[in-house]
Amino acid sequence: MQRVTTRAPSYLADHRKRLRERFNSGGAAAIPDYELLELVLFRAIPRQDVKPLARALIDTFRDFNGVLSAPTGQLTKIKRCGPTVVTELKIASSSFCRCTDVYLCTIALGKCHCE
Repeated sequence: MQRVTTRAPSYLADHRKRLRERFNSGGAAAIPDYELLELVLFRAIPRQDVKPLARALIDTFRDFNGVLSAPTGQLTKIKRCGPTVVTELKIASSSFCRCTDVYLCTIALGKCHCE
C-alpha cells in the first residue's frame, strides 16, 4: 500500500514570515486588507492557514474596518470564527479605538486627557 501524506500547499511555506517582513518593511499600506487581517488572525489560529478565514471575513464585511467593527453575533456566523478569533478581532478594534481617542483628544485639546 502506498502511504498518502497530506502536504500543505507550497505557498504556505514561510508565508507568515514573508507577510510579517512585508508589513515590517512597508507598513499596512504594503499589504491588502485580507493580509493585514491574516496578521491579526495568526495569533488566534497559530498553526493553520488563516487566508480562507480572512477572505471570508473580508467578503462578508467588505473591508478591514468592517471586520473589526462587526458585531460579535455576526462574526460567529462565519465558519472557523470562534471565541478566540472574535477576541483577537475585538482586541485589535479596541486598540485602534484607544489610539484614535488619544489622537483626537490631542488635536481637540492640545493635550490628551486620556493619558
